[in-house]
Amino acid sequence: MRKLTKFFTAALVATVMTVAPARAAANSNQTEEVKATLQQLYTASANADIETIDQLFSDDTGTLILGSDPTEVVVGHEAAVQFWAGLFQFLKDQGYPNNGGLKMVSAGGPIQVDSAGSVAWVADMAEFQFAGGNTPFRLTAVMHREQGKWKIIQLHFSVGVPNSALPL
Repeated sequence: MRKLTKFFTAALVATVMTVAPARAAANSNQTEEVKATLQQLYTASANADIETIDQLFSDDTGTLILGSDPTEVVVGHEAAVQFWAGLFQFLKDQGYPNNGGLKMVSAGGPIQVDSAGSVAWVADMAEFQFAGGNTPFRLTAVMHREQGKWKIIQLHFSVGVPNSALPL
């Protein structure tokens, strides 16, 4: 019995040592792909590139954007694309360059990414670069792998409020 236990222990250790690096390598590739998708969003926003925005968001009817304004709750692919188009038009009307593009840049350290199969999630500390100054924000997103590409299915922007400003 002791020999059998040692055998199974050795087999388990060998399996873990073989599978763990493969999972880490797969996750490393997925991490870079997810980060690249987020960067594509930032670039598309800066350039008011609605075609890229359209391609970055999932076609799923449950696609969701939660903006920093309490009224910004957008559900569905078409509504998500319209949200961005409306934002770009508003900023263009305000005199922003690049057809109303809004620069968003990662600003708070490493982008956090994790994944499980065909789903990934990302968190970033970033800044909106408005004409009147920069505004830090937090972004979280959930992405789903569709037809070999990462697509945004949920996107949440939040502008932090200090606890001291809360009506406690």
